[in-house]
Amino acid sequence: MMFTSIIVIFISLKICIAQVATCKDDNNANPPNVLSSKLLKSAMNPAWAASGANIDQNRDHSIIRTMASFVQFQGEINVLAYSDDPPNLPPRNEKSKTKGVLLIDNRDTDAAAWFVHTVPKFLAHLGGYSWPAAETAKGHMFLCLAFNEAHLNLVAKAIRYQEPFIYANSLSPELLNQHVELSNLITGTQIRVTPFLEHAKFATKAAANIQAFGKHTKSYSDMYARVLKNKFAANIRIWAPSDARSKSICKGQYQLRKIASPMQLAGSLVSREADSAKWALIEGKNTVCFTTNDYKMNEKRIPGAAVCLENAGVYTAFTAAAFNVEVLLHRFQLASMTQASEYGHLQIQDRNRFVIDNINFEKLFLQCSWLVVKFLVYKPPTLLSTKIIKSERNPTWGNSAANIDQNARHSIAETMASFIANNREISVLAYSDDPPNLPPMNEKSKAKVHNGATDAAAWFVHTAPNFLAHLGPYLWPAAETPKGHMFLCLSLNEAQLDSVAKAIRYQEPFIYANNLPAALLNLHNELSNLAKGVQIRVTPFLEHAKFTTKSANGAAANIDAFGKHTKSFADMYARVLKNKFASNIRIWAPSDARSKSICKGQYQLRKIASPMQLAGSLVSREADSAKWALIEGKNTVCFTTNDYKMNEKRIPGAAVCLENAGVYTAFTAAAFNVEAIRYQEPYIYANNLPPAILNQYMELSNLVNGVDVRITPFLMHAKFTTKAAHAVANIQAFGKHSKSFAGFFNSGATIDNDAGHSIRRTMADFVANNGNINVLAYSDDPPNLPPMNEKSKTKGALLVHNGAAAWFVHTAPNFLAHLGPYLWPAAETPKGHMFLCLSFNVAQLNSVAKAIRYQEPFIYANNLSPALLNLHNELSNLAKGVQIRVTPFLEHTKFTTKSANGAAANIDAFGKHTKSFADMYARVLKNKFAANIRIWAPSDTRSKSICKGQYQLRKIASPMQFAGSQVSREADSARWALIEGKNTVCFTTNDYKMNEKRIPGAAVCLENAGVYTAFTAAAFIVEGCNK
Repeated sequence: MMFTSIIVIFISLKICIAQVATCKDDNNANPPNVLSSKLLKSAMNPAWAASGANIDQNRDHSIIRTMASFVQFQGEINVLAYSDDPPNLPPRNEKSKTKGVLLIDNRDTDAAAWFVHTVPKFLAHLGGYSWPAAETAKGHMFLCLAFNEAHLNLVAKAIRYQEPFIYANSLSPELLNQHVELSNLITGTQIRVTPFLEHAKFATKAAANIQAFGKHTKSYSDMYARVLKNKFAANIRIWAPSDARSKSICKGQYQLRKIASPMQLAGSLVSREADSAKWALIEGKNTVCFTTNDYKMNEKRIPGAAVCLENAGVYTAFTAAAFNVEVLLHRFQLASMTQASEYGHLQIQDRNRFVIDNINFEKLFLQCSWLVVKFLVYKPPTLLSTKIIKSERNPTWGNSAANIDQNARHSIAETMASFIANNREISVLAYSDDPPNLPPMNEKSKAKVHNGATDAAAWFVHTAPNFLAHLGPYLWPAAETPKGHMFLCLSLNEAQLDSVAKAIRYQEPFIYANNLPAALLNLHNELSNLAKGVQIRVTPFLEHAKFTTKSANGAAANIDAFGKHTKSFADMYARVLKNKFASNIRIWAPSDARSKSICKGQYQLRKIASPMQLAGSLVSREADSAKWALIEGKNTVCFTTNDYKMNEKRIPGAAVCLENAGVYTAFTAAAFNVEAIRYQEPYIYANNLPPAILNQYMELSNLVNGVDVRITPFLMHAKFTTKAAHAVANIQAFGKHSKSFAGFFNSGATIDNDAGHSIRRTMADFVANNGNINVLAYSDDPPNLPPMNEKSKTKGALLVHNGAAAWFVHTAPNFLAHLGPYLWPAAETPKGHMFLCLSFNVAQLNSVAKAIRYQEPFIYANNLSPALLNLHNELSNLAKGVQIRVTPFLEHTKFTTKSANGAAANIDAFGKHTKSFADMYARVLKNKFAANIRIWAPSDTRSKSICKGQYQLRKIASPMQFAGSQVSREADSARWALIEGKNTVCFTTNDYKMNEKRIPGAAVCLENAGVYTAFTAAAFIVEGCNK
């Protein structure tokens, strides 16, 4: 089940009021309002009330007020946001579904907030408030909690165990140094030692008791039966998507009962199928838990979170909806979209409007006492108007102040204001399995934190894919409108950051935005582990559960449930099912040419012939997403998640096996014939390229959408001409896929200076917000995030403005943070680096985007407008991560630029895909140019100068004299090659090593006699043949 809490942190940009990290209501006080929503505020008598505005409005709604310092820059607020489907990125997390934001005040106010929600593609950091229209049709929930910074470690640890994908982070180094768990969350530190379940307890500022659970993938625990029921020792009522095998369980001391669907919640009739919200009632404990896991058998292997609030009023409000329960439940889709309660910003004129337990909110917030600010927002299916329920003595559903797709007045937009807009005082970390403007990454969690001595943080959890883009506008994903979603927001103290971070980390999230400072990560070990992606390394990595169902007529069915972790390296069919059942297996699943029917040995693996007749229809393997297997002689059918391919050993999966003679017979008729088996890369972490430009440039769209390259060659070669006022140059750019097995003067300032240097001047509109400049940046080791790409080493940025564009390529890791200050990584000073900048016309964007896409880059920043992406199809493909699936896997683009004086230059751009299996120098550059090549790149003893054949490959002798400095190969990160007799220099990303054939890469080749002469002087001495 997934539950989204929303933590609203308000930093007012329109009036001169204090910026705070707390939950806000629609009146900029302390809660109300969501297209329309219901708000439940923390008060003496909490009751559902209408939000002040629709959730899609950019003002007056509690969410936009709460998140004002998230969607816009506020120096006093640090943020960390996470989501499995962040805004402006593809879905990022294959494991975790958590979504949320942490907000921390960096002043002496001791304020923090945790905002949890369920909306995908929601809350872009520094990107403006925008409700995803696709989510209007669904139900969503939002929860916001305010707490003291002393609890930051607890909250961070709880989030970390949820294994979230962090997509935004502006936490300061000082804050991370103070909170170890917060630092672990940001740095992505892996959880490697049991237990794999985190249980954090803390009190809000209003003295409300909070229990936060983080369930890691390796816990193999059901969130409801094993975690909540056992921890609370009570009966549980569940509202979450379920399947036919997950029934109400009435045996034993404590029961698990599914709430009947449809139900009446906050004045709306809600069905499980249309609701994205997930929650549970703890009977007799006055406690409501907002969760991220479905109530299904295969959820044991899926990390998750549960944020449990003890409040009689809130409990009563939910009890009315959960009055009816099912005896035996069937499969339901959960779509109730509960939007986080709408906390506005704390304005001076509204100080006395919001009271918790008859105590002034601001007074409590500024004191060292614990204060809870909490709210839930619910968005009914198909509607943009939302309902909000506030924490009061008699909570009831009310209308939100605005629609959820509005950029003002909605509680979510208000809460995430400092996430979608640039606020230097807010440190953020965001994660999601399907982040906005990026290819699907399967991570559904967001978190943001702000630095300082204010001891405040917030955790926002949600379920909406493609929601909440960091530094992008607030946009509600329209595709999610038919579904229901839930949001949860919690405000907490920094002392709880490690707990939250650890809980998120166990969900194995995909982090797509992170600007948490080193100081904060140093203080919070679990937050650091989460942000850095530290892996979980302790066995077991395979789960096998057995149980028996109970039916109304007394019949029972035996169930075997298998969960296979990434690290198990086990084939689901050959090693798991065949060995566990000791029987022949018949398989219906996608396969490749290497995965054949295996008839040797005691037990066989046989592929079912395609097409087959199933349930009265003719079905082909290519058109079927279903995967299942028959266990011969056992009356058992297994429903699986893995393909039958060689590379599936490294892919986690599940198999749920049902022993039933009737079901087995039905499938056996379809599986009568069997046949031999037939056969069947960048990591983008930030992307805000608009659909317009992606639509205009197909290859750019393929790159962004993660379209796989599947046909040889796996090498990209693009040619184009630069654009300049007085001179032009011919460029050839090579992109090599991992399966491919291609006179100087002083700068005006040192590279670490924030002014005067050419790089700083060129990237001025990248590090600072300029609405007229669209950008897309990629790197295998981006700033403020863990290293993200195991394949490609390419680093660069595209800048687009009207009819002009620029392509900046470099070799420096942890360099050029989007909308962050210009900072040179000090660790790179001892090394050599190279930078290349080319200007060209917008008409050539598709060629450049396609060359970049073949390099399989990891995109970490993108604000390309939809209009631009629609104009450029390849740019759209790049931004969306569309996979390259058809040969060739090598791109060679040629085009001509146009300069101000009418001169034109020819450009060649190459992109080599992983599947090209091509060496960048021997196969790409030498063959394409038909010339001798001189190489300066890291090499090994097996890669020597080759003098045989028509054209030679010669390694440049090290050390060499270059640009007035003596440079050794070991200390230089730059890679380049001279094309003899062509007046051409190629700047590459690949080493000159044997294992580089499987690594994608790029070569940007510049045809210019002056540049060629400058490099030739350095490359004069080469190593001997076979040296």
